[in-house]
Amino acid sequence: MNNEELSKQQFGKVADKYVTSRIHSDKEDLDFIVYFINPNKSWSMLDIATGTGHLAHKLAPEVSKVIASDITQEMLTKTAEIAIEKKITNLSTQSIDAHEIPFEANSFDLVTSRIAPHHFSDINKAIKNMISVTKQGGYIFIQDTKAPEEAQAAKFINKIEKLRDKSHLQTYSKLQWMKFFEGNDCTIEKMHVKTKVWPLGWWTERMNTPEQDINAIISLIEENHHKYTSETTYHQEENEWIITTQNIYVLARKN
Repeated sequence: MNNEELSKQQFGKVADKYVTSRIHSDKEDLDFIVYFINPNKSWSMLDIATGTGHLAHKLAPEVSKVIASDITQEMLTKTAEIAIEKKITNLSTQSIDAHEIPFEANSFDLVTSRIAPHHFSDINKAIKNMISVTKQGGYIFIQDTKAPEEAQAAKFINKIEKLRDKSHLQTYSKLQWMKFFEGNDCTIEKMHVKTKVWPLGWWTERMNTPEQDINAIISLIEENHHKYTSETTYHQEENEWIITTQNIYVLARKN
């Protein structure tokens, strides 16, 4: 089973939880993204790996039209239902794999992907595809968990992420994100890093992580937490492990 099929299987089971996920539905975070992108009412937008559509719903009133895409039908169903509830009329949904985006080059003013690229099996191909369908002078926006710059710390958090969610592949550092875009004829207009705090119990419950994998995560943290004291850190509060990590926000312009 490839990672895209695994993602469909994993996320189809938890679509309801992603509607109310406090990371994905965080109003303050979504408001910040609108400010960060500064969209234009004339823009067309493609949202890749939309999940249950939090970003697509937020930006729909700020642009001309939005295609919210995902490979998981259960997620797209939720996205469409919520759009109807919110009376959003300029949003449509479509099943799209980031590795095979079925649009001509230079089709969209804005292409986005929020808290999803760590699942892409070929990040370089996915980013190149997103850039390809963006109009010249248009923008690509990414938000995702940021890997620490120190290699061992990055390897450790990715190992924990993989135990929690089998479809997780890799998070990337700030330097890596710079290379993805600057090596593909784009100029990075803005980058920003925010701290995020995840109680381990909530974080694993959202993905229905099996108990044996939760125990493995706890053992790894107990044995290694003292080694990591910057960027991504681990501490206990009332007998629960708390992971403090970072999200990166990138806005790149296609040259």
